[in-house]
Amino acid sequence: MPLTQAARALAASPNDPAAYQEAVREVIAASGTPAMTAWDSAEKKACISQLIRQPRCAQRPLIFAHEVASHLTSGAGDVAARLMKEAGPVLKSLVHALPEDAGEARNVIVFLLTVRAFAAPWVSPKEITRRHLDWFERFEPEDLALPYSIMFNEKHFGKNRDDLRARYQDLPDRIAGARTLRPYHVLFLEWLLGRSAFTDPANRNLAEYLALHLPGPDIAAARMLALRHYRPAGAMTPERLKALGLGDIADLAKTASDTRAARPDARLARAGAARLHMKGYQALQAGKALARRSLPALRGRPRLRVAVCVSGQLRGYETALASWRASLLQDVEVTFFVHSWQNIGMADAQPFRYVLPFSGQHFTHAYRELAVAEGYEAMRARYPALFGKLATSARADPEQLRALYGTDHVILDDETSAEFAGFSNPQKMHYKIHAADRMARAAGEFDLHLRIRPDLETRLTAFDWHDLREAATTRAVLFAEKKAGLHYGNLMIGDQFAISSPATMQIYAETWTRFPAFAAADLAQCPTGFAGHVSLALTCWISGISVEKIPVRFGRLVDARPLPSQEILDALDTDGAGDAATRKLREAVLRDLPS
Repeated sequence: MPLTQAARALAASPNDPAAYQEAVREVIAASGTPAMTAWDSAEKKACISQLIRQPRCAQRPLIFAHEVASHLTSGAGDVAARLMKEAGPVLKSLVHALPEDAGEARNVIVFLLTVRAFAAPWVSPKEITRRHLDWFERFEPEDLALPYSIMFNEKHFGKNRDDLRARYQDLPDRIAGARTLRPYHVLFLEWLLGRSAFTDPANRNLAEYLALHLPGPDIAAARMLALRHYRPAGAMTPERLKALGLGDIADLAKTASDTRAARPDARLARAGAARLHMKGYQALQAGKALARRSLPALRGRPRLRVAVCVSGQLRGYETALASWRASLLQDVEVTFFVHSWQNIGMADAQPFRYVLPFSGQHFTHAYRELAVAEGYEAMRARYPALFGKLATSARADPEQLRALYGTDHVILDDETSAEFAGFSNPQKMHYKIHAADRMARAAGEFDLHLRIRPDLETRLTAFDWHDLREAATTRAVLFAEKKAGLHYGNLMIGDQFAISSPATMQIYAETWTRFPAFAAADLAQCPTGFAGHVSLALTCWISGISVEKIPVRFGRLVDARPLPSQEILDALDTDGAGDAATRKLREAVLRDLPS
């Protein structure tokens, strides 16, 4: 639809989210093209202004800002840069003379914060910060979803966090008697800044704060705060919880409090625990790790015993394991516990797939061309030996895994069995994390428990194992490949790697058994089912466990090993068809074989 039609349709239907979405797509697609240059100036300004203000359309997150944020999250910052050449002047005028309607004005500020990294030519950084802090406590919960997505995009949204970090560095003091800082603001600030708002062990400040806001519309956020900070003694008695409308989570809050009470005392931490995030320390440890690869005699202190719990589908496991042994695990005594699935997770041979499970560029191209022409089912019927080899290579062999990992602790489940019928991928992940951890605990005691995906490569470590153990045993902390952060308003942590003390890792692994109660408790920003990154994050946060980034350089997620060219050729010969199509496939695979 031409830009003028999209703009006119939007003007005619200001309540219609579909009209906004169509106009947003058209404006973004046309940015930087002759179509945008040729568009009538007044009409263009009016359309972009309406998209930013989004009057009379209540959909959240804001449609224009959400589309821009999705491009930023996917790494397409150039899209936002082109767009702002057109939207920047309009945004400047809106910021300097905010709409009289408070809802529209708030929408302008949310859009400004979402495009902050590209707004400097039109709105100064000081002005952005001033407007941000003026409006933050007037934001509704839905307004917080976009401008603070630092989990995967700190580059574009980190300055918004920094504004709030400076303003709310004394968060417990600021919430005293605060009516404008509502429960969802406080919850959000705790997650964004990693700070506790309620530090009084007698819970007086928590009780007084919740009494200001309950009963009220922020009950779900209040429930989450109560669950995280409740202590059974002091002001927050079960009777007080009931009076606040929180009586139904009293038992859950007591259990969470008991879990937190068993945490280590951070005051006992020594110097080694504090060094892990220092750049100089990390550089030194990375240099030592590289030196030890060629000079094993440099190893000093006794090796720690580490339980390495491998869970998830085994795609790419051979390559990933070799990388662990060459980097991550070279200075510790490890025992592997593999709890996975029989199906490796190899892509099937549907011709539309970007990655096919075959070695060789020539054969892959020839196969795709033939399968598109004749159909996938026809290919399966015509080449039973080839697809039989694929089926065999797609299933893990327990004995081969025991030999490769050097352990007797290998369990493979059939994910197609009735026991796992209906399991979502997040359910499978959390179940396997729990099962592998239980297997390790049954085998004995270890200094540390480590959980890792089978296909995650590691390249370089930048820590001392004894310092890591000290940090993990003197603080309630877990180290993951990504520290805790926000994404579209959800608290998240990395869910591919985790390491800590056995006690802390038990809580992490028990997300499988703990999280369903949280999901059923009507808590703010808590999904009703297992969700990647989120379920683990909320279980840790409610349990008082901070999540920090492990000083490790990770590589890629390794694809499953494709079927080798020689095995492809052998299968084609077994299938024995001598038609022109098969001859073409044989010629292609012969070109892929080394000469």
